Amino acid sequence: MATRVPSGRFASSDITLGLGLLAELAGTWKGHGFNLIARPDFHDKTDLYLQLNHTHETLEFNPISSPVPNRGFGQDDITLFGLTYLQKINDAGHDGALHIEPGMWVTQPDTTFPSESVPKSQQLVFRMGTIPHGNAILVSGIASPFRGTPVLRSGSSQYNFSLFPSMKLPAASCGVSQNSIPKTSRKERPTP
Repeated sequence: MATRVPSGRFASSDITLGLGLLAELAGTWKGHGFNLIARPDFHDKTDLYLQLNHTHETLEFNPISSPVPNRGFGQDDITLFGLTYLQKINDAGHDGALHIEPGMWVTQPDTTFPSESVPKSQQLVFRMGTIPHGNAILVSGIASPFRGTPVLRSGSSQYNFSLFPSMKLPAASCGVSQNSIPKTSRKERPTP
């Protein structure tokens, strides 16, 4: 039976309806963090400048007030549900902005064109975001329910240490001896 998403947009009495696993993100999250970034340093003619900041962080999630129609071409229309977000990270010492990122998280039902589906306990999700200095992201994945602390895995090996290829410092000057770097991570670097 063909379905068509109605043209009218009506707010639901429960605006988290349809968000599924994303529903618990709704609200404002605040906390403190630590930022470490190696950024280019053209001014001092060095490869990198290591910037460290203690941070205040705010992440606001607001449910989109009605279903979002996605008109079908190779299949009937589908309905998306989502949240907008705004992530702001400020330097705790000076309150200056370090990172501002607006975006959206969206859920997608199973589709037939293209064919995408997940088990009933999981959900297809997408994240779209922009960062004002010219970066945009679009990522997709599968959300799964869990209890407790999330466990993050990175394939078959644990991340230990990496040498930035443009750094002209030997590992020992970084407080790391060559013997402490796993053989799978060692890379030959050209001599400056």
